[in-house]
Amino acid sequence: NMLRTLPPVIKLSAIKKKLVSPVNQTIRCNFELERTSNFAGPMTLSLLENQTETGCRFTPVAIAAGQTQIEGSLQIGERVGSRQLTFRATGQMSGQTIITEARLEVIVVTEKP
Repeated sequence: NMLRTLPPVIKLSAIKKKLVSPVNQTIRCNFELERTSNFAGPMTLSLLENQTETGCRFTPVAIAAGQTQIEGSLQIGERVGSRQLTFRATGQMSGQTIITEARLEVIVVTEKP
């Protein structure tokens, strides 16, 4: 048997791979979708990590058909520490679920008085 994967039709990437923020701040996260002509449909961007575990809040972002630039707001929680967060964009193409992911490193700093 031969397993053949489909070529990628979309790729999500974080514009800035690393963001620095104090706890309890809201930071803007910017992403880019590289689309092929095979898939221009709508998608939804969400945070994969458990929001209860990290304390981070990210409201899913609707990505319009053809849209390539996405901005979301991530509220940094008390339990996040410094870690990589995974964001996932999902959509539908010909009855198949299309998934692409990007990682973003968040470094939490202590504010100085």
